[in-house]
Amino acid sequence: EKVAAVVGGGMSADDVKNHPKVLVTGYQISKPKQAVLTSGYAPLKHRRSKVPTTLIHVSPEEFRATVMKWTESRNQQTSEIAKAKESPLEPFEPGSKDKRTYCTGGKKESNKIATNLDAEFENLPEYVRRCVTYCTLFPLGYEFEKDTLVQLWIAEELIVAKAKEKLENQGGICFDILVYKEYIVPSRFNKLYRQQKYKVNESKCSMWYFQQGFSEESYVRFEEGKLEDISRKTLHSSLQKLDSSHFEALKNCKQLRTLLFLGECVPSINQLPRDLFLCLKSLRTLDLSGTLVSGLPSSIGCLELLHYLDFSYTPIRILPRSIETLYSLQTLKLRDCFALCSLPPGMRNLTSLRHLDFDIVRQLNFIPKGMGSLTNLQTLKAFLVGREEGCSVAELKDLDNITGTFCIARLENVANVVEAKKAALNSKQYITKLEL
Repeated sequence: EKVAAVVGGGMSADDVKNHPKVLVTGYQISKPKQAVLTSGYAPLKHRRSKVPTTLIHVSPEEFRATVMKWTESRNQQTSEIAKAKESPLEPFEPGSKDKRTYCTGGKKESNKIATNLDAEFENLPEYVRRCVTYCTLFPLGYEFEKDTLVQLWIAEELIVAKAKEKLENQGGICFDILVYKEYIVPSRFNKLYRQQKYKVNESKCSMWYFQQGFSEESYVRFEEGKLEDISRKTLHSSLQKLDSSHFEALKNCKQLRTLLFLGECVPSINQLPRDLFLCLKSLRTLDLSGTLVSGLPSSIGCLELLHYLDFSYTPIRILPRSIETLYSLQTLKLRDCFALCSLPPGMRNLTSLRHLDFDIVRQLNFIPKGMGSLTNLQTLKAFLVGREEGCSVAELKDLDNITGTFCIARLENVANVVEAKKAALNSKQYITKLEL
């Protein structure tokens, strides 16, 4: 209200508050009267995200001009969105000659909207465009979490960060850009895990969704039909319908980097061929979450390039020892695998591991020895203190990258104060909540 009063020009407090590039921090009326603006792309509602901003001081006249210009742009954008909503979108039909017209409300208007969206897409940074294209693997309406999508991007080396900068931070910024641009929109809030779910924006992306994803053989989202027709040049694939015969077709995709089992095919998978991974040695990403697979073949140890493995919500009972040789593995997800009660003893060999995502306290009986060597770990929900060598609280000494909520359980096994100090908790700067 103070800023609006100083600037004048018929502006209300809401005009100031809702401006996406305005952040009023401790405003004080002084001479010369100035308002505080931020030069950034994140709206105020996303200000908690780690988006770099720069505070600048401007005169009331410059401030008023900036807000008025944004208001005019917002009204124009709202008008365009309203026109687009009046023209319902048709599903894309493969083989259609006119790939730029998917609206029923007139060719010229739909072509104009499609062209505008294509132009906006082309104006995005190159690495952001790659991340958007990767999202074509998801069926329309498919829900995902921010951290999961960022980890998938990192696994496929789509995110590039400067020296000493976390890939996860850069990936988070990329995600925030797509949320701000409305390529990705909030879907619902998962109360169980207290996680916001997102999905691809159908109304904005349906015009180019198939065009961007299927214009290249490298991205294939298999929904129905014969998997035998899949190109051997396919690099990234997601499957929604699958039977045992389809595995033979997959074995021919020697260059496959991404394999996601999604949708209806999930409950139909209860066993993997023993030689499947012998044929897919280029895999970087493997998502088997929600399937009925109770065990992994030992041939998974042949996936030397594997970066991401999601086995959540499965009845798996034990992980094969060959997992200990996946030296490039960055993310291992085992959420709600309640039949699993232990990890392979050689987990300390996975020095590239950044995210070990599951409820350790509820799912494990003990922690493997030597976890302190996993110095790149960022996601580690808990640590179970043991009395044996390699299981003490001192293993936490060099795990300085642990982020978020962290629990240290079974403190009765800590021998004395000297041993407790070896945990060096004061160096864990990224922990936001500590449970003892």
